[in-house]
Amino acid sequence: MSPMGSDDGAPATKGDLKRLETATKQDIAQLGAATKQDIERLETATKQDIEQLGAATRKDFKRLEVDMKQLETAMKRDIEQLGTATKQDIQQLEASTKADISRHEVSTKEDLKRLDDKIDRIAVEVIRLHGGIFEIKETMGGLATKTDISRIFEYADEMIRKGEVYNQKAHTHGKMLIDLEDKIRNHERRITRLETDPASAQPPL
Repeated sequence: MSPMGSDDGAPATKGDLKRLETATKQDIAQLGAATKQDIERLETATKQDIEQLGAATRKDFKRLEVDMKQLETAMKRDIEQLGTATKQDIQQLEASTKADISRHEVSTKEDLKRLDDKIDRIAVEVIRLHGGIFEIKETMGGLATKTDISRIFEYADEMIRKGEVYNQKAHTHGKMLIDLEDKIRNHERRITRLETDPASAQPPL
């Protein structure tokens, strides 16, 4: 049986139309009530979501603030430690530089003393050589043989070669002393710069 009539294919009666109208109104009313409830539930859920989001955001901001404070404290501590370490490094460098200068001064004085001793020995050998040559000239006429004269001149040549070797060593030692003096002056300039401007030795932040 069709809802619009008593038999299939029969025209709808007024009763059928009335029932259809009533059913449609009920459906519309139910749909409207359901829609209002859905809107209310959605509004309530949205408010709760907003409140939860706000609470979570405030917590995140608080945690971020705590993290920033901890980071700032750590950075200050690192800077203080770096400053202390830099001062200690400067003091250690100054002490080490002074010790190096002292060692170089002692070494330079010892080198000068050894060089003076060698020069004195060379002078003695030269004087002795000149004395021997003078004696040879005095006695060569009747006392010295050709072999003696040849031996004496060989000795003289050997002494001349020794003198040249000593002269070369003296030149080398002089160059070493000049290098040591340059190093000492460089150390003194570094100490002066550190004492007048300690910040120049600090690494950049």
